[in-house]
Amino acid sequence: MAERSENEPKLDLKPLEARAEKNDPEAQAALGIVFMAGREVEKDEKKGFEWLEKAASQNDPRGLYYFSLCFLDGLGTKKDEGRGLQILQKAIEADYIPAKTFFGKSILKGQYGLKKDVPRAVEILTEAAGQEDPEAQYFLGILYSGIEKEVKKNRQRQMKWLTLSAMHGFAPAQRILGVEYWNAGDAFWSREWLEDAAENGDAESAYLLGTHAMHGLHGESDPDAAISYFQEAAEKGFAPAQLILGVTLLKVNQDLPAAVWLQKAALQGNEDAKKELEKHFFDPVVCLDIGIVCMFGKDGLYSLPEARRWFERGDAIPHTFGLLAQMYLSGIGGPKDVKKGLELLEKGAKMDDFQCVNQLAWLVLTEADGPFNPEKLHALLNTEKCSDTSAILTLKALSLYFGLGVERDTAGADRLFRQAANEDSFAREWLAFTTVFPIPEGVTEQKDVYAFIRKTAEETKNAHALCLLGLAAKHGWQCEQNDQRAFEFFTKAAEIGCAPAEYELFLACQLGLGNPADPQKAEVWLRRSMEKGFAPALMQWQWKHTSILENQKYQ
Repeated sequence: MAERSENEPKLDLKPLEARAEKNDPEAQAALGIVFMAGREVEKDEKKGFEWLEKAASQNDPRGLYYFSLCFLDGLGTKKDEGRGLQILQKAIEADYIPAKTFFGKSILKGQYGLKKDVPRAVEILTEAAGQEDPEAQYFLGILYSGIEKEVKKNRQRQMKWLTLSAMHGFAPAQRILGVEYWNAGDAFWSREWLEDAAENGDAESAYLLGTHAMHGLHGESDPDAAISYFQEAAEKGFAPAQLILGVTLLKVNQDLPAAVWLQKAALQGNEDAKKELEKHFFDPVVCLDIGIVCMFGKDGLYSLPEARRWFERGDAIPHTFGLLAQMYLSGIGGPKDVKKGLELLEKGAKMDDFQCVNQLAWLVLTEADGPFNPEKLHALLNTEKCSDTSAILTLKALSLYFGLGVERDTAGADRLFRQAANEDSFAREWLAFTTVFPIPEGVTEQKDVYAFIRKTAEETKNAHALCLLGLAAKHGWQCEQNDQRAFEFFTKAAEIGCAPAEYELFLACQLGLGNPADPQKAEVWLRRSMEKGFAPALMQWQWKHTSILENQKYQ
C-alpha cells in the first residue's frame, strides 16, 4: 500500500461502487484495479479479485486483462499461468492494446511458461505500437538498437519508435532519447528529453541531470541544481543518487540523514553505500536513531535486521539496551538470544533506562525469571528516573491491587491506573473493563481475576476484556507468554474498534510479533488507533511522518 500523509484525502469510492453494484463492467474493472493497487484506499487483493472477476465475466476488455494478471502473478488468488494466459487471450481478442503489449513482452522474455520467440514478439509489439501504445513503441525502439541478435540493428527505426513513445510521455523512452542525443553530441535535445522524463517521474533521468549539472555538461557547473536533481532521484528510490547524497552529507557532519540515504542505497544492494556505512564512525546516538528509523519505517526506511545491526553497533547508551534486548528476547531481526537479552536488561536497568526497568519488572511480576521476588520488583518500580513513567505506574498499580509485597490498596491502585491510562494500554483497558464489569468482592488473587476477565470475554466478546487477554499473553501475566495468542486476542478486540488493541497490532505487524512482519498492515492499524485519539499512536504517527531528511545541509 502506498504511504499517505494524514492530511491526504481518501478516494471516495461510493459513486464507483454504486455503478459497480448495478453491474456496470467498466466500474467493476476500475474498482478492482483500485483495490489491487492500494492507492488512496487500503489495499485489498481479495476484494480487487472479486470485482475484476465480475467485470471479466461480462467480457469487459480491461477487466479481462487485469483479471488475467491475477492468475499470472498470483494476486488475490492462487497462481495459475495456464488460466491466466487463456484469459489474457480473450482480452487480446477484444482488441485491448495493453494486453497485446503485455503478451509481446512476455514472449520476448520467455515468461509465464511461454517460449522465448523474438520474431513473434516483434510482430505482436509492432501491431500494438501501430495502435499508438507507447510501451510497445518503447520496446521496439530497444529491439532495433541491436540488443537481440534476431533483430537487425536499425538506427532509423530505433529513433522513430523511441521518439513516438517519448512523445506520448513514456518516461523510459524519454530517458533513453536523452542519453542517445547526449552521445550524439546534441546537448539541447538531451536535456529536453531528460527533463521531460524526470517530470514524468523517472528517477534515473533526474540523476543524469544532476550529474550533468555537477560537471557542467550542459554549461557551467551548478552544484545547487545538481543536489536538487540528486534529491529528486534519491526520493524516487534511485540508489546511486542516494549514495551521492549520503557521502556529501558525511562530509559536512550531517551523519543522521547521511546514514538514512546510505542505508537506503545499501538495502538495494549498492556496494559503495555498504562500504561507506562500514568505514565511517557513527556516534552511538546516531546509531540509536538510525536503528529506530529502520525498526519503525521512518522516511520509508524499514529493515529489522538492519535495525538490530545499528543497535549492536551503538550499544553504549542506555536506551539502546532496552530496544536491543527486546529484539534478542523476541527474535526480532535475527535469532533469539534470551541470555544476552536478559544481560542487556540488567545492564540498562542499572543505568535507569525506563524500557529496561519496565521489561525487567514484568519479568519479575510474571515470575518469568524465577520465583516471585517482591524486593526486586519494588526496587525496580522505585527507580528514581523511571518511577513516574506510565508503564511503571501501571505495574505499581497492579502491585497495590493484588498486595504484591505491599499492603493491598485498591483505591490507590485505581488512582495509579488513572494516571497511566492516557499512555499505557494495560492501564487504559483495565479501567475500561472494570468500569463495565466490576471485579466481584472476594476475587483478589491474580489467577482469579484473570479467570474472571477470560470468562467475561468468552461470554460477552467485550473488546476491553479481549484486549486485556491479549496484553496478558504478550507479557505472560497469569498465562503462558505467547505472541501469536496475543495477536489473536488483539485482532478480535480491534475488530470491535478498540484503539489500544489497534496500536498493539501496529507493533505486532511492524516487528513481526505473533505474525509475519508487514509494515503495510502496521500502517493501517496505526492510522486507525491514531484516528481514535490514542496518545501513543498519535505520538508514533507524528514522529513517523516527520522526515529527518527535510533539513539537510550540504554545505
